[in-house]
Amino acid sequence: MIDPGSGVAHPLTGRGPASNNLSYGSARSSAQGDPIMDKPRILSVGQCSFDHNSMTRHLSKTYGAEVAGANTLSEALVTLRAGEFDLVLVNRVFDGDGSEGLDLIRAIKADPELAHVPVMLVSNYEDAQAEAQSLGALPGFGKTDLRHDHVPALETLFARPV
Repeated sequence: MIDPGSGVAHPLTGRGPASNNLSYGSARSSAQGDPIMDKPRILSVGQCSFDHNSMTRHLSKTYGAEVAGANTLSEALVTLRAGEFDLVLVNRVFDGDGSEGLDLIRAIKADPELAHVPVMLVSNYEDAQAEAQSLGALPGFGKTDLRHDHVPALETLFARPV
């Protein structure tokens, strides 16, 4: 949980006070300036509808997350700029148009307004994971990992399930 009194930026997002985890979402301010603790907001990009729905169920049940979807690189960038997200999950190859997920990771990390947002590649391929990490992504996971109750890469980010 974010410690509102610490006054130090979070090491992953660069926003708000530092914490040991994001297990109950990021701190956003109300009109009165008080922190609002809400659900982690995740943007899932390039998944087919079956995988998106499966990931949404898992992330919602396990981490209390709110999951939004985007189909293309441009749609993902517009969505990211329109709202705060705690994590972006990027498919290796986008289902809708065949675009490369690594191109989205490059675009996010090259954009000063978005570079602070944590990104993970969704892929079982080790070489793709290594390339994503070299671009600034966090260690990701494969879709088959979602068959388990705990996904180590997500546990690291969110610290514990709800």
